[in-house]
Amino acid sequence: MKYRLLGNSGLRVSEASLGTMTFGDDWGWGSPKAEAQKVYETYRDAGGNFIDTANFYTNGTSEKFLGEFMQGHRDSVVLATKYSNAAPGNDPNAAGNHRKSMMQAVEASLKRLQTDYIDLYWVHICGRSHARSGRLGSPGQDSLHRHLGRSRLVGRPGKYSGGASGLDTVYRAAA
Repeated sequence: MKYRLLGNSGLRVSEASLGTMTFGDDWGWGSPKAEAQKVYETYRDAGGNFIDTANFYTNGTSEKFLGEFMQGHRDSVVLATKYSNAAPGNDPNAAGNHRKSMMQAVEASLKRLQTDYIDLYWVHICGRSHARSGRLGSPGQDSLHRHLGRSRLVGRPGKYSGGASGLDTVYRAAA
């Protein structure tokens, strides 16, 4: 496996990232736990270290599985997760890119992932309220670092990347 730098973060990530949107079959399709674990272990055995998930993938099951699979070697994984989406319900602020949604989502992700930090925290869906500069709005970003100290990098998908592959938009987020 070859590695490259992740933006200007200094982190070395495998050229192949493992996307885990289908870890779990909560949506009526996807990989049950045993199959997901085989995929994860095969990827890790090949030298992969860059794992991508999101708070809402298979209703959170993807993050739950990863939390279990990473036990004993979390420090050797570069873990990326995303927020913006939430389950339908009565809370109009449960989803979105605002501070409240971000803080609730990161806390829930940390529990499911059984970790005390996330290496890269992405905005999953850029909306009109997203800062045009490409950086997360200062109040939310500062809160994530100062109060939680749990995200090492904060970023958004590249404008033309079609997703999390826009490594040029990764910003240094923590000292």
